[in-house]
Amino acid sequence: MRVRGSWGDDRQRRSSDARARRHVDEQRPRFPASADEQRRVLAAFGQAVLEGDLEGLLRVLDPDVMFTSDGGGVVQAARMPLHGADRVARAWLALARGERGRTAAFVEVNGATGLLTEAVDGTRSVVVLTLDGGRIVRIDVVRNPAKLGHVGSRG
Repeated sequence: MRVRGSWGDDRQRRSSDARARRHVDEQRPRFPASADEQRRVLAAFGQAVLEGDLEGLLRVLDPDVMFTSDGGGVVQAARMPLHGADRVARAWLALARGERGRTAAFVEVNGATGLLTEAVDGTRSVVVLTLDGGRIVRIDVVRNPAKLGHVGSRG
């Protein structure tokens, strides 16, 4: 019986670690957005969604934008991430048509500016945007009530 040496295992581990670090770095914006820029882009995004303005959305979305949501199996959320400005913009416009009467307020989430929304039925969501070069490269929506207890105030 031959036992594989630890050198091979360490080499594979280092290679895997390097690939993981590259993947994380590729997802990170080159320059972090200022709080003012976050608010400005978030407001433009929200306004375009509310007005049903597809062109306005496409102006703030990066062509390779990704949209994810987390409902925790408790509230409705997208099951798979959406990629691409056109798909993401059209999804947001479709979501907005069914969500009239939703309130919204800026909140701080993990050091970034987010948007806390509440539907007429009391379902809350937090929208956090990742920006790069003044455009939205990622939209993360948390709708899972277990993860929202500490965000903002109810009512």
